Amino acid sequence: MFIIFGDKHRTETVADGLRVERECPTCKTETTFRERVVTKRFRLYFVDMFTHGTHHVLECGECGQTFVTDELPKKELDNDQSGTLLGHVLGVVDRGKELATDPRVIESVGQAQAEATRALGVAQDEATKAFGAAEKTVSGWVAALKGKSKPEP
Repeated sequence: MFIIFGDKHRTETVADGLRVERECPTCKTETTFRERVVTKRFRLYFVDMFTHGTHHVLECGECGQTFVTDELPKKELDNDQSGTLLGHVLGVVDRGKELATDPRVIESVGQAQAEATRALGVAQDEATKAFGAAEKTVSGWVAALKGKSKPEP
């Protein structure tokens, strides 16, 4: 059996990011460099599991070469988990927390609990009646087998 895993690097342009005009050391062209964010994700069987690295770079507008530079302001980087399995799990947990504090959900749960308690009481009453009837029937059969009386139908 093979386990297929690896990293996926994805870059996206920062909408309001830094733009700088200069000569690219790779292609030797005067061009605009754009700020991009690079995200590294761990993949298992081609499914993005979680983000494990994020950083900002400048990309040459001509050849696409990226460069890490100190020109970019230090930004608070978080490992955005959207689009990964971990991100989906965290989303479900967050939604559960929201629902747990929603007054409408709390009221609905209370109503369901009250209805379930009532139904359980009715079921217990019916079970008690059925048990009593069965006990009476079995007692009649036992008495009939001992020859003391005839069984009731």
